[in-house]
Amino acid sequence: MPNRTGRYYPYVPHLRVMEKINDSLDISVVLTPALCLLNSLEGNEGIRGKKAHWLKVALTTAKGIVLKHWAGVNNPTFSEWFTALSETTSYEHLINKINGRIGT
Repeated sequence: MPNRTGRYYPYVPHLRVMEKINDSLDISVVLTPALCLLNSLEGNEGIRGKKAHWLKVALTTAKGIVLKHWAGVNNPTFSEWFTALSETTSYEHLINKINGRIGT
């Protein structure tokens, strides 16, 4: 489906994101519409626990970046996603530290 400028954003940003996630987490996840849009791991049932959590965080961050650019003329960039993901992980680390889930 095209955005208001008539351009399509099928899965292009998500493909680079998936490459990075697969390499970083040492997994082999196939990007499906259900995973891309709904964070559904159907068909990827072998991914559980922390890896599943980080996969969903990374894809949710990518979706936010795509939405941020949806009506604009600039395409989302991989570095923009990586920066946003770094900020998210910093926040999660801080929250877990405050809640006593991790040591100092």
